[in-house]
Amino acid sequence: MLGPQPLDLCRIENSGIGDRGAGQRVPQSALSGPCSSAKRATLSSKIRVSGKGTTLSQALWFRETGYGRLQGHPRCRAGIVHASVPPAAQVHRESMTSQDPLLEARLRSEAQFHDAKYAGGGLYPRHYAAWPTQYVYAQMRDGLGDLHGKHVLEYGCGEGWITRDLARLGGNVCAFDISPQAAENTRRALAAENLLDRCSADVMAAEKLVYEPESFDIAVGFAILHHLDLVQALAELHRVLKPGGVGYFAEPLATNPLIQIYRRMTPQFRTPDEQPLVLSRLPSLLSSFRSFEHREFYLTALGAVALTYLPGGLRLFPLLSGPLHRLDRGLLRAIPRLGSWAWYTVLKITK
Repeated sequence: MLGPQPLDLCRIENSGIGDRGAGQRVPQSALSGPCSSAKRATLSSKIRVSGKGTTLSQALWFRETGYGRLQGHPRCRAGIVHASVPPAAQVHRESMTSQDPLLEARLRSEAQFHDAKYAGGGLYPRHYAAWPTQYVYAQMRDGLGDLHGKHVLEYGCGEGWITRDLARLGGNVCAFDISPQAAENTRRALAAENLLDRCSADVMAAEKLVYEPESFDIAVGFAILHHLDLVQALAELHRVLKPGGVGYFAEPLATNPLIQIYRRMTPQFRTPDEQPLVLSRLPSLLSSFRSFEHREFYLTALGAVALTYLPGGLRLFPLLSGPLHRLDRGLLRAIPRLGSWAWYTVLKITK
């Protein structure tokens, strides 16, 4: 297991910031923990999916999730008392209903795209075969340390391999994804290793989390923030983190012109609304948090990624990427502003 290594570049301080069956009773003890607001939403809700006024995205959501059964770790499961639909349909209506039609359309688009992707119908770029982002994840993972006894929130659980890794590190993990298919894939991955006793994978929008305030010690996400409405999602992150809680996110950056050209040439690999991050915008976006740090990856090492598109390039990738990462560390340490030309950044956000 990789040892903890705190992120060391570009630290910025922001001053002044800081299943129960239907009809059964749920004991008060079942309403504690990170996901208890989901349980309480279930207790207070009287929703009928077939009723008038259900929006298209809600109807789609209920259909695709099979009423969105919440499964896994009891601290992340919803209870149900005298309710007219299964629990998660109620919880997800709370999470997915929006007064903003643009956000509602965005959530629906993201869910449909990622359902197709995680059902095996999605396309992947050629360079994915070299697993280049594993290196970025390893750097982020180093900062997490020992997760035993900690409540961890995972954004965008996808295929579930990060969820599984967080559980192996000792965390009690509440994971979610906009895609019902992703949540189901993650539950299968967790069940295969008997990890559902302290983990869950649910369908939820990051812009409207159902968890109680100050529920989580750590939040983790890989390539997820750039799919979100950042103003709403970061406000929710701030709400659910405990004081002193930390969010770790690895995200693609928007400002390398060569990457911008590649993205325009390959729209089939991404959703219409995703927007990679711009480092210069982080201070205003994260002003409600006590501090944040960022560290960039894949500057010259992008050359090794580009080679994967040439004959034999996949074999060359592991030989070249290591030396180029070492070169990048030196360059970015000496000239931090070169980070805006990198492919990925790892954020450490402290409440």
